[in-house]
Amino acid sequence: MLKVTSMPGGDWSGPALCLRRWPPPSVKGCAMATGTLTINGTTYNNPNGCYNIDGGSAEITYDTDATITVYSSRDGQGDSVSRVSGGGRGTINQSPAGSVVVE
Repeated sequence: MLKVTSMPGGDWSGPALCLRRWPPPSVKGCAMATGTLTINGTTYNNPNGCYNIDGGSAEITYDTDATITVYSSRDGQGDSVSRVSGGGRGTINQSPAGSVVVE
């Protein structure tokens, strides 16, 4: 479930919206994914959340217990162009690729 909250501060003409997982992982007793995620040579240990991709294509190597979803646009937006459910190990070569979301 997602909860919508307003974001304080900044020069906004109206409130900004921030989408976040609810209840927060600490409330559910969950932790970040276990393992590694490598995107175009940069490795993230115990990844969690959204990783934007520069350049429009990506080589993504994963070894994690999480679900990996590749989106065509940045910030987890656009079409879902590739998905690995339930974790595992492998490599995805994807174009277009704007972001990777780890759940």
